[in-house]
Amino acid sequence: MSKAPTLLQLGEFGAIDLLRQVLAGSNASGRRDLLELQDDAALFSIEPGRQVVATCDVQVSGRHFLPAALSAQELGARALTVNLSDLAAVGARPERVLISLGLPGSFLVSDLRDLYRGIIDAMAPHEMAVIGGNFTGMSEGSEWFIDMTVLGSVPDGGALSRGGAHAGDVIAVTGSPGSSAAGLALVEHVLAPVCGTEPAAPVSLGSARMSIRELADSRTWARELLDAYLRPRARVEAGRILRGRASALIDISDGWRSDLGHLCRASRVRAVLDRPFPISRALQEAASHLQIPIEEWLYGPSDDYELMMTVPPHAWDEVCSRLTEGGLPVHPIGTMHAGEAGIEATDDFGGDFQSGASGGWNHFHAD
Repeated sequence: MSKAPTLLQLGEFGAIDLLRQVLAGSNASGRRDLLELQDDAALFSIEPGRQVVATCDVQVSGRHFLPAALSAQELGARALTVNLSDLAAVGARPERVLISLGLPGSFLVSDLRDLYRGIIDAMAPHEMAVIGGNFTGMSEGSEWFIDMTVLGSVPDGGALSRGGAHAGDVIAVTGSPGSSAAGLALVEHVLAPVCGTEPAAPVSLGSARMSIRELADSRTWARELLDAYLRPRARVEAGRILRGRASALIDISDGWRSDLGHLCRASRVRAVLDRPFPISRALQEAASHLQIPIEEWLYGPSDDYELMMTVPPHAWDEVCSRLTEGGLPVHPIGTMHAGEAGIEATDDFGGDFQSGASGGWNHFHAD
């Protein structure tokens, strides 16, 4: 008798597909005229002319972040940024947030206060408000978490999705993908002699953070990569600029190569990468410093809260101008083609596209 399949065997995206099938066979997914299921956020209408956008994300200590590396204030801001990036990927305006915390009794009151200060700092540019939440106690020594549900809005029918790309569209990406993975590698390099085998040490562990700050202060390239991992920024304004101009959009927090694959499958088109990929000087310096192949950061999982977009050729110049005017670098890397969904790279793309990890982040994987 064969064993029943487990989540480890099914994988994260297999589990998501299974739940879609279960919901499709019931009325649990709501009326189809009111609810449109998105991959990163759900849309539903509550008044004419406007749709509410809802997303949620949980951050678990030791799995999604290393408490020894972040101050409580940085952690609060980072936890909200993760959710804001999902709203950016549909072009939404963030408005409200609900926060649930699972914390051990030993968690410092001062850290709790700073955690919320970080959340408030990240909300400020968007004029958001906290409208509720929940507490639960966690056993000492166990993983603890921050869980958020963020609500926003878009004009009716104005939301972007990963399923709108067409043959001929320009493929482009913001920022410098791979930076967060390199930042994490630097953090782990610093923490190893400080924390030993305890990466999920208490959030108030100051000596580790001091070592990280010293590295950031001593090397500009290190500061750039550490900021990408510890203090990321969601491209909310870019998402709103792209609304009505881009044909498809996705955030690349699971790794750009994996997320571009999701976009291709949703749009049923083929990506041909035929322009040089953006590789920053900071990434090159980190690869040399740590003696790690740069392909591991470029093509594997990376916590980059950047955007991957497809843009019709006639709109590309305007999109490029609008984004760069706001100080956000955007790089064209290829073109969409008709054909079987997938990704291929030409010699003009540069680098060894077949090297390094090709899969993105998967919550159900063997450690």
